[in-house]
Amino acid sequence: MIRIILPIAFLLSLFMWTPVLAAEATFFGPIVPPECNCDAEGISSAPDWGCVMQTIQNAINFTISMSVIIATIFIIYTGFMFVASAGNPHTREAAKTRLVNVVVGMLVVLAAWLIVDFIMKTLYNEGEFGPWNAILQNDGAELCFQPREAPPPLPGVTANPGNWTGTGGGTNLTGAQNCPDCVSLSALGLTCKSSNSCTADPRVAPRLVDLETRFAGSWRITEAYPPTVAHTNACHRQGTCVDAGFTGSTSYSVDNVRAFVQAANAAGFRAVFETSSCSLRDSVRAAGIQDAFCSGDRGYGHITGNHFSLYARSN
Repeated sequence: MIRIILPIAFLLSLFMWTPVLAAEATFFGPIVPPECNCDAEGISSAPDWGCVMQTIQNAINFTISMSVIIATIFIIYTGFMFVASAGNPHTREAAKTRLVNVVVGMLVVLAAWLIVDFIMKTLYNEGEFGPWNAILQNDGAELCFQPREAPPPLPGVTANPGNWTGTGGGTNLTGAQNCPDCVSLSALGLTCKSSNSCTADPRVAPRLVDLETRFAGSWRITEAYPPTVAHTNACHRQGTCVDAGFTGSTSYSVDNVRAFVQAANAAGFRAVFETSSCSLRDSVRAAGIQDAFCSGDRGYGHITGNHFSLYARSN
């Protein structure tokens, strides 16, 4: 009997390292994270790459966990076969074969998991401790694409656009004035394309002056308040956003576009680059400026040239 019990005890003690090794992968929660329900709270969106990677990681963890449980059950059953064999060579051989298969199979599963984990940590986590998929989830907090929307107008700006229709020159304004306190931008030393559209909210004007100090002499305001065309964004009828473009020999190169966007962001704007060239849009995005759109994008079919839309941030 001792000759039977000792090998079984040895194998069971040897197998106890399996749950320890798989502790990081133990998982019995939902395979698809609840955070991937991107239509919750009325916000229509879609899972991003981080959500996909987290789902794959959860599936791997679930597989490892189930493998540990099943292997443990089979080993206990094999031990019972050894005890109940009563010296039957056929039963003992079958139990031995089953035990070897279970141990080898579990070793293959765990080895595959450890190899993938090691490779992915080396390639993506740069040797840092933690799950390899975390680096593919941005900051790990958002698993859904965040809709891009124009920032809200500055606090205190009249929200009601009134009865407004736009024509060339921007003088066809009826009903309530939307920016009664707008100040002259030309009086602040800024250059406007048209004197009929060269004012802005008094909280926005200093930001434009700041932008001029950061990107001096190479741009101008192509449209401010009052607007010269009918814009869908109400900020144009409230003096809290303007359009701008390069002047003179300043070209719309990727470097110049990136420099202007960075200067505008530093001055308190969300700068959106709009162009008729989708290839230029792609180059700008590849350079790290994601707020870039071309006439082929939905909602931007009206674009016929290159310019920037500067939306004043509320913070």
